[in-house]
Amino acid sequence: TEAIVDTLRRADADWGAKATLVGLPFNSELYRDPAEAVAVLEGRRYALAVGDLSPRKNLTVLIDQWPAIHAATGLELVVAGSGAWRADDVVGRLEALERDGMAQWLRGLPDPNLRWMYEHAQVLLYPSREEGFGLPVIEAIAVGTPVISSTDPALVEVGGGTTTPVDPDDARGWYEAIVAAAATEPAHHEPVVPDWLATRPLVGERLVAAYERAISSRRPR
Repeated sequence: TEAIVDTLRRADADWGAKATLVGLPFNSELYRDPAEAVAVLEGRRYALAVGDLSPRKNLTVLIDQWPAIHAATGLELVVAGSGAWRADDVVGRLEALERDGMAQWLRGLPDPNLRWMYEHAQVLLYPSREEGFGLPVIEAIAVGTPVISSTDPALVEVGGGTTTPVDPDDARGWYEAIVAAAATEPAHHEPVVPDWLATRPLVGERLVAAYERAISSRRPR
């Protein structure tokens, strides 16, 4: 993303001058096979968070608010992803929400199940503090699922003005945005995704050009 190139420029002017935005072709494999229902979620209203439980993902801003959000909306918090290093506290608190019937932590699901979860979620929540791209945002947008993300520049860029950005530390802002999303019926639709094969040549050309510039500017030792 351009946001990452900007980060490099701010960190080191020389790095920024050498940085080239190649782009990332969207891989539509997630939507290639038919969706398969997740039995434990059928008939339930839920907000979806996709990704691991590392501190960078900032799930605590959701977990802290969820008892109040659940009371106001009835939404369950569904987390699809693995554990992570330094995630013991998040795991423990998420499991406590599970025991109280307010959340579900699902791991190891195949793509057809994940597709179904996107297609039936009330909203995708992505409060990450730092991302290079944010693929779940694109995957949710592709099927019309509303997205609330953090104000991380890469996520805002990827959202393309279609998402609701909230500061990762604004607990009240997350509460209000989720309650508002729960009151609106999502306009889910068949997947609308960019053609990966069509964009691959352009990405490849940019990548080759970047390598050629790097080689031509290399200084002899």
